Amino acid sequence: VVWPGGNVFLRYTEPPNAAPRGELRADQLDLHALALIAHRLPLGEATHDALEAFAPRGLVQSMQASWNGPANAPSSYNVKGVINGLAIASQPQARTPGVQGAAVDFEMTQAGGRAKLAIDHGALDLPGVFEEPVLPLDRLAANAEWKFDGPKISVQVGGLQFANADATGQAQFSWHTSDAATSPARSRFPGVLDLTGQFARADGTRVHRYLPAHLPADVRHYVRDAITAGTASDVKFRVRGDLHDMPFDNPARGEFRIGGQVRDVHFAYVPKSIAPPGSLPWPALTQLSGELVFERSSMDIKSATARFAGTPALQVVKVDARIPDLAHNSTVLVKGLVRGPLPDALKLVSGSPLAGLTGNVLSRATATGNADVQLDLTLPIHDMASARVAGSVVLAGNDLQFTPDTPALQRARGTVAFSEGGFTVTGGQARLLGGDLRLEGGSRNVNGEMQVALRAQGTVSADGVRQARELGFL
Repeated sequence: VVWPGGNVFLRYTEPPNAAPRGELRADQLDLHALALIAHRLPLGEATHDALEAFAPRGLVQSMQASWNGPANAPSSYNVKGVINGLAIASQPQARTPGVQGAAVDFEMTQAGGRAKLAIDHGALDLPGVFEEPVLPLDRLAANAEWKFDGPKISVQVGGLQFANADATGQAQFSWHTSDAATSPARSRFPGVLDLTGQFARADGTRVHRYLPAHLPADVRHYVRDAITAGTASDVKFRVRGDLHDMPFDNPARGEFRIGGQVRDVHFAYVPKSIAPPGSLPWPALTQLSGELVFERSSMDIKSATARFAGTPALQVVKVDARIPDLAHNSTVLVKGLVRGPLPDALKLVSGSPLAGLTGNVLSRATATGNADVQLDLTLPIHDMASARVAGSVVLAGNDLQFTPDTPALQRARGTVAFSEGGFTVTGGQARLLGGDLRLEGGSRNVNGEMQVALRAQGTVSADGVRQARELGFL
């Protein structure tokens, strides 16, 4: 063993007919060196195994410890000290957390203790909590207290402040072991958590990194691939209940909610990772601002505004996106009201999978003027071939021609509803062939091809009929 310096005093006695006793005093002591020394001492196999597994490192500024009983199972003990640069390895199988780069001022006995924790450019290692277990931290500070009452363990952490490249925030929480007799886990662990906190700043592209590991990987990866830009602020989070029941689909079991305002989000609701190979890209939403909420097993974007990538003149005046169940058969539901130039809206449809979903009924349509377009998409994450679309276009004096061989409608008013089954016109009014007409009808599938059939009531002029080149539709 290479001794790097520092002072240590160790006394360990096993008097006859009495319990062993030990005393340790140290300052400026390297924990790694101390662990190597401990391997040479008769501390028992369990203690040696623990030292090897947890691989403690750091510099003990000062420490005083005394205990009665075997070192690996003392009947009483008192330990206090200050450690800088503390590193303890996590234990993934037992889901025991680890730490890197911590400064700890602590005092504890067999009944409990307290600690002041600070991390400066270190990390927490949280196996089983996140897909990426190591959580880098630029800064973390917290005060902790814990108590042991027979089999019950309780912990309180206050004044928790943290910052890293992804977020800045604060939190407080309490945790205690479950009652094994009443817990659904039939065990004291993973325990009962009551957590409240807030992110003052968060990077939207890293939301997926903080989704619980119990969610299916493809769902976490969907969130990763779908949200590729954006920031969040005033994000509040709340977790309350037995962690065995996370994410608390039964409200009586507890709460799980993360919610805040997002802005400048790029939301590819059908990212390439789930789109069928070779398919047209879905138009992503850009400059999205609204509320993002993860609650129990659901994800929601609420009352947001946005624009479509590639068609900036189209304004999404309101969009709601929802995944009702992140854990099972996840489906993305998107409902949006789009306002802007109707030619741009038709171009957006014809240049995306929306054209195929609507049977290409609007792929040859031309129009002028502005309009409101309502979109309603159902997008199964695991089966995009089963995607569905419904929507409507509210005409307010537009010129519209459905196909080159149908007559042009001038100053058209009414609603054109569309879906994968075709389109229908209701309450239609327009100038057609030189006269004012009322229109009803739509498209229908004839021998595998969509054909347009419109019923018109009104009058036409002889001059309008002579000038029409589309009489082949009659």
